[in-house]
Amino acid sequence: MTASPDKFFFAVAADTHIIDGFYHGHENSELDTSSLYKTTARLTSARDLINSYVSPDFNPMVGSLGEEQLHCFEAQLQQHRPAFVFLHFPLILDGPSEFGDYGLLPLLRKYRETIQLVISGHIHEWIDFAHTYSPQHYAIAATRYDENAYMLMEVDTRQATWRFLNASLVDWSTHYSKPYHGI
Repeated sequence: MTASPDKFFFAVAADTHIIDGFYHGHENSELDTSSLYKTTARLTSARDLINSYVSPDFNPMVGSLGEEQLHCFEAQLQQHRPAFVFLHFPLILDGPSEFGDYGLLPLLRKYRETIQLVISGHIHEWIDFAHTYSPQHYAIAATRYDENAYMLMEVDTRQATWRFLNASLVDWSTHYSKPYHGI
């Protein structure tokens, strides 16, 4: 893999929940546990900063973005620039709309030509929702259960394409993926 002016790469790894009270220690070794605890303060700080930008009507229990965030999201999509959308909750857990006929799902349908891919977590398994909600949608497994549970993405800006490099290694509908060893 080589980046160029027209090509770049990124990786996506799902939240391990070590900052949410789900982590109860000693999964692999004492050193592993110690490093996770040191990471907690950093992740909590990042989460608190991100959460300070959410709408007052945001409902974290159902994947709601809140009306203010939906308007901000739509303003970005109105620029018609190719976009990847990252969410905690998979779209299957979202309601058809949040405020009258306005919500995340209607926006995804409206801007389906702009949205390249939707990636979510929460369920800790690899799920390919295909185009059920209009744009391609994947739920990603959690690294808490498998160190190979990450997505490696290649984006070619000249060709306006993207590729999920390790998709063939994913064991769909499970927590697991085989290790990636390069192209």
